[in-house]
Amino acid sequence: MHRQDGDPDGGRRQPPGRLRRPGRAVRGRPRAGVPQRLAPGGHGESARRRPPPGAPPRAGHRRQARGDSVRLRPQAPVRHRPPGRRRAARHQGRLRAGAGGLYRFLAFTDPPKEGAREAIPGLSRRGVDIKLITGDSRRVAEHVAREVGLGTTRVLTGAQLHQLSDEALWHQAERAELFVEVDPTQKERIILALKKQGHVVGFLGDGVNDAPAMHAADASLCVQQAADVAREAADFVLLERHLDVVRRGIDEGRRTFANTLKYILTTTSANLGNMVSMAAASLFLPFLPLLAGQILLNNFLSDIPAVGLAGDSVDPELMDRPRRWNMRLIARFMVAFGLLSAVFDFLTFGALPSLPT
Repeated sequence: MHRQDGDPDGGRRQPPGRLRRPGRAVRGRPRAGVPQRLAPGGHGESARRRPPPGAPPRAGHRRQARGDSVRLRPQAPVRHRPPGRRRAARHQGRLRAGAGGLYRFLAFTDPPKEGAREAIPGLSRRGVDIKLITGDSRRVAEHVAREVGLGTTRVLTGAQLHQLSDEALWHQAERAELFVEVDPTQKERIILALKKQGHVVGFLGDGVNDAPAMHAADASLCVQQAADVAREAADFVLLERHLDVVRRGIDEGRRTFANTLKYILTTTSANLGNMVSMAAASLFLPFLPLLAGQILLNNFLSDIPAVGLAGDSVDPELMDRPRRWNMRLIARFMVAFGLLSAVFDFLTFGALPSLPT
């Protein structure tokens, strides 16, 4: 067979599916699963391997079919962003610092609640010592404390607290102003240490980690948006996210306590005086001074003016600092004014015989 011009194989046909030498076009129908080479020029300019039938195209390339050959062209990757991120990317600032340097910078801030800095001095004037207990880092806690006007000189970390015994913590808890990097168990230890020193402790929290400390405190508070566990453990739920609500609650509590103490002092002294006078008069009089119904009526009538004590005004000296029940004060007041009331009862009994019948 003569060799034709332009035919390097002398015009011999290759069996279907057989590969030619590199750089030659493929004729015939390729066999399935056998990789084919594409000749330069014509339909195979990219000279890449053809994938098996049914195989997905390679990632990052676009597949185009032309007759029996396939050409793969590189395709630029497409980045898809959600609509919100696209809008944020258009508005956020970009900082360029050369190749491989800082490209973008995002800053997040959680400022203190409005009015916190103004409410804290009012609480301090009422004898309330405020301490910050948090699991955040020391630098973050000190920054927040300076923002609201709290002291940052005496700081106790969670690692230091872990090394302290309970007896040592009793004294350290009173002096410390910030407790940082603490876990929920350590928060509870701090509350118990303050109570051990004779303080009435209130705790304001809103998270799951605050629940142990809220159970240990004398009075626990949380906001309405707090976690469910915190709301279940709280004694009071604040409907307003404002620290001044706590100050107003303290004022109302002290006013109620002072008026309640007034009622107790008045009632106990009057009852003691009536009891002494009736018991002594029954020894000398041939009749009972008061019948049972008269005693009950007397108590009922004396309670009517005592209702006004609930809304009575309170002296400023009773509001400037926290107070507790003083049983010795109640006993002394009851004996002194009770006996004075009995003296007037005896004078009344002595004047009864001289009255005209």
